[in-house]
Amino acid sequence: MIKLTKILLASLAVLAGATTASAAESDAQTGSVHPYDHQHIGLRAQFNLSSSSTHTEFFHYGPGVSVGAVYYAPFGRLTYFNAGVLFNYDTFGLKGTAGTIHAPRPMEGHLTTVGLQVPIDFGIKAVQNKNLIFGFYTGPHLYVDFSCKAKYDYNRSGNIQKVEKDWKTPGLGFGWGVGTAIDFKQHWHVHVEYFIGFGNMAMTQDLELGKESGITRTNLSLGLGYNF
Repeated sequence: MIKLTKILLASLAVLAGATTASAAESDAQTGSVHPYDHQHIGLRAQFNLSSSSTHTEFFHYGPGVSVGAVYYAPFGRLTYFNAGVLFNYDTFGLKGTAGTIHAPRPMEGHLTTVGLQVPIDFGIKAVQNKNLIFGFYTGPHLYVDFSCKAKYDYNRSGNIQKVEKDWKTPGLGFGWGVGTAIDFKQHWHVHVEYFIGFGNMAMTQDLELGKESGITRTNLSLGLGYNF
């Protein structure tokens, strides 16, 4: 996941540098803010694939969704600020072997999390006209998970046991997002984003016997929206 993040950041930096230079050169308008760009409130629906950057031997991507509202404000001709509040419902695939070498416990199931995320992004616009605004953004995201429910089967010496339990959520978490966004006709919005969390979204002793393990969120997302 760390390698993927570095590749995404490098790619966005190169693309942003090239396209922004072109946009600035071709922009013949005057003033501090582009005439086709303005502050607004927008609605967002985001489709997520979620996993964990820790204990990757147990976790694989599961589907989820985020819905909420954002506030967008340009400052300068090529830069903007974007912040929002999103309600998250995400699932994480869970499959692996816990326990010890002498007493392995194969596990298979999923996690379900419910919470809020507050993205705070700063972006740069590469293309902007009355029909299209295209840019790149990055910034910190705060999040809090209200619940993290684990549901899985594990095999203990040939005996299949079904487990449903709540994993402990530490509270407020912090992460970083990077993405690219397109606005059509000043109203319709599409974005693609990668997010990695730096704090634990949940703690459990299920994965390692006698030791508490932290689970860290990652998301790959496709977002759709409407700007007012």
